[in-house]
Amino acid sequence: MKKILLPLLALGLAALICVATGAFTSVSAVRAAEVNVVGDRNALLTLAPYNGPNGAYFVDGNGDGAYELALSSDHRGINVNATIVLHDVFTITNNGTQQVRVTITGIGDHTSNISFGSLDTGMTLGVGQSVTVSVRIDTHGLTDGDRILDSIIISAEA
Repeated sequence: MKKILLPLLALGLAALICVATGAFTSVSAVRAAEVNVVGDRNALLTLAPYNGPNGAYFVDGNGDGAYELALSSDHRGINVNATIVLHDVFTITNNGTQQVRVTITGIGDHTSNISFGSLDTGMTLGVGQSVTVSVRIDTHGLTDGDRILDSIIISAEA
């Protein structure tokens, strides 16, 4: 019995040592990553005023490349208790190499009063494809001086 017990004890001790050392419980590696950002002149999404009468509402007021939706030349606003629809105000073009889902989200106190049509929920643009954006504003229930929209976020997901 001693002859069998001694080899089993040695085998059990060896297994215990292997488990206790924790050999190969973690592995780490260093990887290099490169992220390139392109300037607006090479943007994968291009915004531009529509080539028509309502394109005049989409302006780069100070020439810095940041567009704004300007509904009056004196920036005093629009009528209360009205529905204003501006068809074909600006275009969004996908200049990338893959299709993207484009969504417009308003930021402000009364964003439920403004709509960008199908871009509110998002639409897919193929490579080289453009969409013309129209704007619908409903001021019913608002009062003089209410600010509808502060800014918009145009999101693109591949």
